[in-house]
Amino acid sequence: MRVRNREGNFSIIHMDEYVYQLLTEELFYEITLPFLPTRLKLESDGMISPRISPLQKEYENEVSQIF
Repeated sequence: MRVRNREGNFSIIHMDEYVYQLLTEELFYEITLPFLPTRLKLESDGMISPRISPLQKEYENEVSQIF
């Protein structure tokens, strides 16, 4: 993706860099972005259910075999 920086020059960035900047920066291209709460905050407030990894059972089996 081709973007213009503050000096007026163009640079090339990848789409994942663009999305990362949108998710992490407070100000992006002179636009104030809304604050996004973290997943842990949403889980602790009961707004979403905790994430359960598909690999959790495998991990627990491996740990139980070690100890």
